[in-house]
Amino acid sequence: MCHWVSTRHSFNETPFTANPNYIISSSYGYRLLLFMNAVEVEEAFEFCCLWIEEKTPSIRVINAEDFPKYKWNTERKLFRLYYLAYNRVKRHPAFNNAKEKRDVMRRHHFDHLIQQQLTPVDALLGSPGVKFVLGMLTQLKEGQYYLEDMKGNVPITLDKAEFTSGFFVEAEGSFSDADGVFNVVTMSLALGEPKEVSNKSIAGLDLFAPGIVKTTKSKYGMFRSESISERETTIPEDSEILVLSDVHLDDDRVLDKLYTLLSAFEEDSEKAPDVVVFMGNFTSNLKTYSKNIQDLQNGLSRLADIISHLERVTREVQFVFVPGPTDPGGQLSSILPLPPLPSSFTNVIREKLPNAIFTTNPCRIRFHGQDITVFREDVLNKMRRQCIVPPTDTEDCSDPSLHLVKSICDGAHLCPLTMQTRPVHWNLDQSLHLFPLPDTLILSDRYEQYDHIHNGCLAFNPGSFAADFSFVTYFPSDKSVEYSRVTE
Repeated sequence: MCHWVSTRHSFNETPFTANPNYIISSSYGYRLLLFMNAVEVEEAFEFCCLWIEEKTPSIRVINAEDFPKYKWNTERKLFRLYYLAYNRVKRHPAFNNAKEKRDVMRRHHFDHLIQQQLTPVDALLGSPGVKFVLGMLTQLKEGQYYLEDMKGNVPITLDKAEFTSGFFVEAEGSFSDADGVFNVVTMSLALGEPKEVSNKSIAGLDLFAPGIVKTTKSKYGMFRSESISERETTIPEDSEILVLSDVHLDDDRVLDKLYTLLSAFEEDSEKAPDVVVFMGNFTSNLKTYSKNIQDLQNGLSRLADIISHLERVTREVQFVFVPGPTDPGGQLSSILPLPPLPSSFTNVIREKLPNAIFTTNPCRIRFHGQDITVFREDVLNKMRRQCIVPPTDTEDCSDPSLHLVKSICDGAHLCPLTMQTRPVHWNLDQSLHLFPLPDTLILSDRYEQYDHIHNGCLAFNPGSFAADFSFVTYFPSDKSVEYSRVTE
């Protein structure tokens, strides 16, 4: 989509700007379209989108403040988040009326559930039989859990659960008119879906980053939307992204190992990585706050000296710095999303490393059209502590990290914890959303290294560099990871 400009400017003289919400935003542009036939309009849009695509860098880092935001519906006074989960569930074969649903249910011997539909909370009263309810699991009163949707809430009896408050869940059970309680028989997370399915449902809108929506003519003569980010892009086969977490810059051993690692890429025989992601915490956090600040400033300065002496690395590598939970970041440093490291700390490294980017936590990276979400938070242990009932191991899900990946991906939220457990800035909560799922999800945690694929999304933990100098090399071309460690 584009803004149209005055006729005295040719296409080559004046660039177009993007607007993902409107096809034509100026009244003059609308009048201009009236005098153009369909072929000319299509050519104009094609040129506009190609121009912006050419000017868009192949590697983009998106801060939390720039994430697309779900808008408030003033007529219905609702946010879209619930309806995103609702529509995602309705698209699943188990909850639509298509032939595909019936085949899937019969294949799994669930013929008795073929006619089941989602029931809103306000329709439970006087509705006998087994019902399916989609809502958020909340604790409105101490010791009493509720299911809440956009129509209301209902108390529930909950004997078993494998998740925390704050999740959208699907509950199967029956409503008791006598005591007004929904008796839950089974409960599961809202059904997730692959990125490709989600993208079809949003008509080409780019919810990962501020982007362009390209309109092309279909074989029926109608215009359809297609996000430029979804167009086929070629990722270089030898592209690499190094991911390091807990890079304690106040530790001499860490700085020595960083020099050993990065200096290896000065050799012509070694392919330098395209991106190096440094994640906090950037200090060991064993001292007072003021001492940590001083050590962080000194550590950043020493890191800048190390890298600036490596000419090839300085010239070819893009460095991305993501703060950790205990890194300084101003008044909102304890509320997600975490702001970038203050510029007063980073000026010295910006002067020596022009390719250094200091971003928020979480952040997003678009690498040659591939969407990567980066999040540094010790979320696994927090999720386990907040569980209503600890997760049960099954044959296909016995690893706690796999439980975490499935919960986050199906819940479509990076940190589905209560505000008391992990505060989130309300106006920036969209930065934690995972709809559609990214191609790759980096969940940096103080936990052992792992990688899992769920609904087509690769999720991995790079481990702690400060603990044993381990890190991960990510290969975007085939979405694979390689566990590495600096030993020399």
